Order: sequence, then C-alpha cells, then structure tokens
Amino acid sequence: MTDSIYCQGLPIVFTNITDSAHGGIIPKELAIDSVFWDYGNGKSDSLLFHGKTQYDSAGNYIVTLKASAKNCSAVISKPVKVFEFPDIKLFKSSGSACDTIAIVFTADSLSGKEISFVWSFLDGETFKGNPIARTYISTGLYPYQLSVAFLDSNCKKVYYDTIDVHAWVPPDADFSILNTKGEDVTDRLNIGIKAIDPAFFKDISQVNDGPIKSWIWDFGDAIKDTLLLSGDIEHNYTKTSGIVTISLLITDEYGCIDSVTHQLMLLESLVFPNIFSPNQDGKNDRFIPLEIYGYFDVFEMVIYNKWGGEVWKRSCKGSNCPNYEDEKFWWDGTNSSGDNVSEGVYYWVVSATPKSKTKDFILNGSVTIVR
Repeated sequence: MTDSIYCQGLPIVFTNITDSAHGGIIPKELAIDSVFWDYGNGKSDSLLFHGKTQYDSAGNYIVTLKASAKNCSAVISKPVKVFEFPDIKLFKSSGSACDTIAIVFTADSLSGKEISFVWSFLDGETFKGNPIARTYISTGLYPYQLSVAFLDSNCKKVYYDTIDVHAWVPPDADFSILNTKGEDVTDRLNIGIKAIDPAFFKDISQVNDGPIKSWIWDFGDAIKDTLLLSGDIEHNYTKTSGIVTISLLITDEYGCIDSVTHQLMLLESLVFPNIFSPNQDGKNDRFIPLEIYGYFDVFEMVIYNKWGGEVWKRSCKGSNCPNYEDEKFWWDGTNSSGDNVSEGVYYWVVSATPKSKTKDFILNGSVTIVR
C-alpha cells in the first residue's frame, strides 16, 4: 500500500508485499495461511491476496492488512485519502444578442488538481480547455456538460448545466418607391418621377423575432425622417435631381437593426413663359421658368434678337445649378451692357446637362417683352 490520493468511484488495488524479502514475518519457504483486509469503508475481504475495493465518498480511511502463517500473524495499517471532487461552478457570458452570439463558458472554483477539461454540447460538438467560446445562431434552451479529469486521466467527474440563449433574428428591411401614377420606380433607370412631384415610399419590411419599433428614412437629399413612425411615407424632392439613393433603417423591440438602400431617378424638365413685363412693378419682371424640375451639371441660357444677334447670356456649373431662388440669375430684359431692350419678340436657347445623365437638354423658344 502507498500513501497516494485515490479517486472516488474507481476500483483501487492494494498490493500485498508480505514476505521475508520485504521484512515479513515468515521465511520465504513458509506459505502464508490467510490474509484479511479491512478497507475502512465498511467492507472487508479474506479471499483476495491483493486487496481491492472502491470508495464512493471522499475522506480519510484506514486500511488494515492481517497476514497469518501457522500460528504467527502480523498486522499493518496505513491511511489512504480519497479525493473530494470540487463543487466547480459553470459560468457563461450574456446569452442575448441579435443574429448570432458567441458565448464564453468558464469553469471556476477549481481545486488545482484538474488536468483536463472537455465541454460537450447536444449537437455533438466538443471543445477542450478552460475557458472556451461557442457560437449560437438561434434562440433556445441548450443543455451541455463539462467532463473534468483530476489527478490522472481516469479520475473524472461530469458537471451538467443548461444555457438559455436569445439569438434574435433581426427584421428584414425593405421598401418600394411609387410615382404619382402608382408605378413601381424602385431602382429603375428608365423610369422615375419629375423632380418636383412627390415620391411615395411603401414599407415592406418583414418582422422576424420582434416587432419593428422604429423607422428612419434618409431620402438622399440631405433630408431625413426621424419620427420613427411606421407605414407609408411621402416625400417631395425640391433641392436635387438625377439618381438619388434612399435608405431605410429599422429597429425591433430587442434592439436588432437592419437597413436597405434603393435608388430613384428624378427627372429634370423646364417650362418657360412666352411673355414677361420687366417694368419693375414686382410682377413678371424676369424671364423665369414657370415649372422647375430638377438641377443640372451644366446650364446655359442665351437670348437673341430677331436678327440673330446675342443680347444676353447666363450660365452655371456644379451643384444647385441653376439657383432657382436667385432671381438675378434670370433675364431681366436688359442687354449685356445692362441697358433695357425694346419691346418685341426675342428668342432663347437653353443648353443643359441634367444630373440624371439621361440626355443633354437643348430647348428653344420665343418670348415677348411688354413694358
């Protein structure tokens, strides 16, 4: 027998080395008549030469061996210690997140005698070590177990636990865009809306684990709708044209978010009057478009007299071209020298490159000045 620490629940063999070569009580040639083992756990044995028992509880035990030959006997007792499995605590990180979640599992309150950790999960996946991390993609109750080896690879205890995972599936954001005719113009470059007409945005987002609680629209013209309200929404584009990108960001009750973007074509158009009266009375003093749809990368207007001579010219480039809010951009009935022109018919030509990149504008017509 030795003074080792033994594992509970496993068979233990005590080797009997009683003989004269080891300081025994009999000559080598004299056979031992009997042996008697008392294992200190309420069990004894007189049939086995080498003792064998199992301890189901941790603690300190006294093992006694009595050996007899003829009328002589000897008794020896030794203490043995049976290892007490520690009450290992299993910890895991927060089990709530959107979409996928990585959970960290940790074994704590250790004894210092641990030599290996094997984590096993219901789907057959196993991990070795401490701590470990595992990813979950769906909500549910997931049992798992941890097998810990102590002292040697045969001395093991299995610890059981269950984790409550909330891997919420985010909502799926989407919307469509309709023009005033009810046509779907979402992401279509061959059809759109006039830049001054309203666009109708229809929310077609899909709910998954949690109901949607907020909607944030970015209309692509530096204007956002942050009222967080559900349902369809209408928006007028008055500051831009061409292709705009609209985005929708939604959030559900668990804080899970999703976003989507679509494009809309805003078409440019200009309609000019055929008469104006630059008499400084504050009414119709300038040759300004009657209808204004959109903006241009390049814009030029030239006024000619009836003999084809250039009377006045104005042009612009870049953003906010032309500036519809600046009345001074438009013809006021003067020539290039600033002198008033006489009443009569004049001819105008507009050349412009629209932001929509559809095709260059070349417009022309006549206008009558009445003072």
